[in-house]
Amino acid sequence: LGVSLGYHRYFVHQSFKCHKWLEALMLYLGGMAMGKMPSWWGSHMQHHAYADRVGLDPHTPLEYVSWFKGFMWSHIVWLFFEKNKAPEGYKPALQPNKLVEMQDRYYFLIPVTSLLAIYAYAGWDGVWLAGVLRFLLQFHFTSCVNSLTHLMGIKGKSKDNSHNIPVLTILTVGEANHANHHEDPNCAFFARKWWHFDPGKWLLIILEK
Repeated sequence: LGVSLGYHRYFVHQSFKCHKWLEALMLYLGGMAMGKMPSWWGSHMQHHAYADRVGLDPHTPLEYVSWFKGFMWSHIVWLFFEKNKAPEGYKPALQPNKLVEMQDRYYFLIPVTSLLAIYAYAGWDGVWLAGVLRFLLQFHFTSCVNSLTHLMGIKGKSKDNSHNIPVLTILTVGEANHANHHEDPNCAFFARKWWHFDPGKWLLIILEK
């Protein structure tokens, strides 16, 4: 939720407003999830500007005709070329924010202190299970939004190749409602119907109340 609700919906798309304590919490949780930092998400802005346009979208699977090559590119390989694919012009339109600047400066202290806390509580078994395994799962589930949701699922109304994958929404806390997101990127709710899985939407409704 730190990445989905914080980095993605709040800091990048600015789709809702909140108090500073929630900003700080989302930044901390996003760091615990190894989601990098909001200022790094320039590639995501470029992705929306040129969704699935080969040579312009930094991680479209349509970069390759082969389904497998396209999947691998959009899932992980593009990250090794991100400096070439995400020009400086594509940065989240962040207002001057001391919390974001502080997180940028001391980012790696967050996952490190998280791992130290896990070690103090559960030893090395805890570090491997609640630390390393958690980081790996978080990375691959998030990457599935870049790869699988642009290759398969329920097609939305947007002109690009984005899809919704209902089963995957459970593993991505609602992010796999990706066609919905591309139809209206600035909407804080990724689920359109009340029965669609979107914990970020539910949490925002609770917090608003």
